[in-house]
Order: sequence, then C-alpha cells, then structure tokens
Amino acid sequence: MLRKLGYTMLGNGQSFQQFGQKPKVVDRAKESWLLDIYPERDFFSIDNLDEIEGEFSGLYFHKMKYSVDLFRDAFGVKSLYYYFKDDLLIASNELRSILACLPKMPEINKSEIAAYFDADSDNDFVKEATFFQDIKRVLPGQRLHFRAGQIESSFFWQPNFNRTESPEELVKKFRERLQYVTLQRTEKQEKVAANLSGGLDSSSLCSIISKESNANLKGIFFDSEGSASFEKKYAKEVADSGSFNMTEVVLEDDLYASIRKITRLTCKPESMIIPSAIFLPIMNAAALHGGHILVSGHGGDSTVGYGHAYVKTLISRFKFKKLREVLLNKWLLKDEDDAEPFEEYFIQQVFSQSKGSKAIMALKMFLSTQFSYALLWQKIKSNLKKTGNDSNAFPPILNDFSFEQSKPSALENWYKSIKQAHHFNYVKNSLLGLGTQSMETLDAMSRQYNLVSTYPFLDKELLSLAANVPSELNFQNGYLRGTLRDAMKGVLPENVRVRTRKAAFNDFAYDSFYKLETKCSPIFTDQHLLWQYVNKTAYEQHIARIKNENIPLNEKGADLWKSFKVIYLGIWLNEFYTS
Repeated sequence: MLRKLGYTMLGNGQSFQQFGQKPKVVDRAKESWLLDIYPERDFFSIDNLDEIEGEFSGLYFHKMKYSVDLFRDAFGVKSLYYYFKDDLLIASNELRSILACLPKMPEINKSEIAAYFDADSDNDFVKEATFFQDIKRVLPGQRLHFRAGQIESSFFWQPNFNRTESPEELVKKFRERLQYVTLQRTEKQEKVAANLSGGLDSSSLCSIISKESNANLKGIFFDSEGSASFEKKYAKEVADSGSFNMTEVVLEDDLYASIRKITRLTCKPESMIIPSAIFLPIMNAAALHGGHILVSGHGGDSTVGYGHAYVKTLISRFKFKKLREVLLNKWLLKDEDDAEPFEEYFIQQVFSQSKGSKAIMALKMFLSTQFSYALLWQKIKSNLKKTGNDSNAFPPILNDFSFEQSKPSALENWYKSIKQAHHFNYVKNSLLGLGTQSMETLDAMSRQYNLVSTYPFLDKELLSLAANVPSELNFQNGYLRGTLRDAMKGVLPENVRVRTRKAAFNDFAYDSFYKLETKCSPIFTDQHLLWQYVNKTAYEQHIARIKNENIPLNEKGADLWKSFKVIYLGIWLNEFYTS
C-alpha cells in the first residue's frame, strides 16, 4: 500500500534489529508507524505522545491525509534527524543513513562550526542544526508535521511542577519512582550490564538492580589509570554489597583510531573533552556479558541537581554571614589535597556564582564584615591584570568567515512559560546541547554492539519531584545532592552514599590530548581544510601553553577545551570533506 502511494518506510537493520527484534512497525488501513522505542509500548494515537513512558523516536504516516509526523521523547534519548528540501523528506535515527540517500555531500554548516567553539552553546538548549547544511535534528519532545510541502512544529510535553507534597514526601516518592523506572528499564532481561563509575548515580542504579531484580548484573568500571582510579574502591564496594560481578576496562590502545571510528558512526565531531572513546571498551564488555541493555547514570546530575541554587540565592540577597556558614561546611568536606585556604575559597565562590555587576558585588563585599579585605583586594587586582601568558590575550580561535547567526532553540521559547526560574533551570539542564549530543553519540555507538543504552534518571516524574525539593535541603550542608543521598538510605553502602570527593580526570584528559595531538600534527598540514576555519597561529599558542610545565594544570582548562575541539573538527573534516 505504501509503495503504491509513492512512499517507502524502512527499518534499516542498524537500529532496529537489537537482540533479534525487528523495528516496531504498525501498518493499518489509514496509518502506519515506524518506531524505535524502549521499553516497548503501544502507541494508540499520535496525540498521546506525552503519556508514553520510556525512550522513543519515530515516524507516523497518515495515508489518507498524505502527511508525515516525526517525534522524539521528551529528553531526546533516541536520536532522530531529517532532510526536507524540494518536497523530499528523508528521516533516520542515523545521520549517515541520510547522507547515503543524498546524491552528494551537503555543504558544511558554518554556523554550527561557530557554535561548536562557543562555550555558551554547550550550556544552552540543544538546537536543531547539525554540521551538515539542510540536515536537522528533531528536538527532544518535539513533533514535526509534514504536509503539502510545509512543516508545522509543536512540543508535546509541558512539565508539571504544581505539587503539594512535603519535602519528606517528595524524597520518598523520588526513591519509589527511581526504583520503579530502573526496574522497568531492565524488565524481562536475564542479563543486564551497567556503567559503574563509583559515583552516586551509577551506584544507585546498580544497587537497585542488584537488590530488587533477578537479572544477572555486570558492573563495568572504566579505569583511567590515573588520579581518578580511587573511584574503583567505591565501585567495588557497591558490587560487593549487591553481590554482583564487576569487570574493569581501559582505553583502547589507538585513541586516534577510536575517535575516527566514532566520528564515522556519528557523522559529527566529538563533543566531549573526555573522549567518548572510553565507552568503546565499556560497550564491548557489555556485549560480551551476553545481555542487550546497558544502564547508565547519565542524567542524574541534571535531574537531581546539586543545590547550588541555595548558595546563589544567599549571594543575590547579600546574606554573607549565612553564606559563610554554609560554604565553610562545604569547604570542610573537600579533599585536603585540593582545598585552598577557606578565605580564598569563600571569595572565589561569591565571584564565580554571582550574577550582574562584579563591581557592585565587590562593593557589597567590602561593606560586609565577613571577608578578608586584603585577600578581596588581591582578587580584584588579579582579575584586572592581563598578561601575555593568559590565553584570553590570544587571537580568536576561529578565522573570520561568514556564517548565518543561529537562532535561539525552539525549546527555550516553548519552556519559557515555566514561571519559576528554579524549575526552568531544571528543565534546561536536562536539555542542554552537550548532553543531548552525547546521548546521540552513545545511541549510535550502542547499535554497533546490539545494545540499548538506557538512562533511568531521565524521567519526567523524577524531574518534577526533584525540582520541588527545596534547594537548601538538596545542598545538604555542603554534601550536595541531598535528594538522592536521602532517597538512597538503606540502598547504597553508607560509605558511598555520603562520599563527597569526585574524580576530575584532569591527567587522563591531558594524556588523551597529547596522544591525539602527536598523531594529528603531521596530518593537519598547512594546506589542510581545517585552517580555513581555525586560526592556526592561535591554536599553536594554546598548544604551547598546554605544554608549558610552569603553568599549573588547573589553569589550562580553556586551552585544552579549544585545542581538543580543533583536533576533533579536523578529524571530522578528514572523514567527510577531504579527498
């Protein structure tokens, strides 16, 4: 019937033959569906997308109206892209499938290259643009309706933050909901693999699965073989407590080859400073376990939050006495090797988390009796001081090329109706560009191992519950993430539940960078296409600063971020636009 109407619907075998299942196809007299959904649920109507639990993307074809709808779950776990030009619509959950259907490679989207090097873009709502001109992504929670050569865009999820429960009831319901969602995502699975980092999020999920399901759980710990290896003891404690096996994996030997492989799969430059290549050995171990589900704690940070809003509120109201008290509690929990003197820490926190004029804030601080005037004046002078050794003095990393300024994400316009800034930020942090692009990368990688990556923390009800817990309680006297800590009493080993030290992976990031820079340096010759977009002189200045052993590692973050991005962009250009 579809072929007679001049339409073709395909399950291309790359995403829909996971663990022996074919795509979920529904073909009725008047309509057809093609779905990538986990856990599998029935779709009764195109108008009840907001009622569906789980992770999904799909296509709905109405045969009588000659219309097509594309849609994607509220958090964007399942990828979906499309090309629509000259009455031709191509949609797929893989960019490379769309590229394969086009007669020639699309033009490079220069606007996306500019956004790629804009740090603010990573911390903004994800946008529809991709690195290919005319190929776009369906946004999380979006429904696109195609008919008669036109597109209509709408969003089907509006968060409900109108709750009346007490804080204690919210935490109790959060625990019950997290247990429900985690078990729902692993239902009917004899074997389940989980990325077990030793942190609160992944440890919580592994503890729930091991204690409340009959699945054969395998925890997979990625060992960076550096300063972050201390996380292993926490992961091991969780595994021992839950009586499940844990295996350790390390980065594959050829990082450059791994990045190339992922770039070819995803058709976009790597987005993470800690490269996504760390997930290749994790997914390989998950596949060897024999299951088809890989559980991840991704989304826990954004769903639970940290309670920093409490600190920002005290700063905005100039409640410096109370602020000093709560930040002292937090400072006392810091690792001794990382802790600077409290007075310096106190001043730095106020400046870094305050909004508006820094001059007005400095004046308010001088008028207060809670700060060391000598240190405060020293901090102000250091902020004003500019030296040639400061990377901010370098030329812009991008050349001056023409591009169209990208528009704000349609998500921002949709969710601006959320009245409280606190609630709005919870939603925004769950839909950031960096997070969505990371899940798109992992979605493409998972399919190569016949796996489904699932994220129990990305749940609409969990978000609603967590966002209504008072930020002061979530801050929990400096422990942070009090909602999850309280919810996991009796579930997590106590030593893990109250831990505060968190790995930074700085040395692993630098080691990874040196490997890539050494490999790519002879490849990116002076004639390379990369230098049409990137200022080679500025890049070399950042490289020199990174290699300068007299500059502390913690002062090289911006240099590392920009230099990694240059290398990733160069690898992408090599794969798709150089002969």
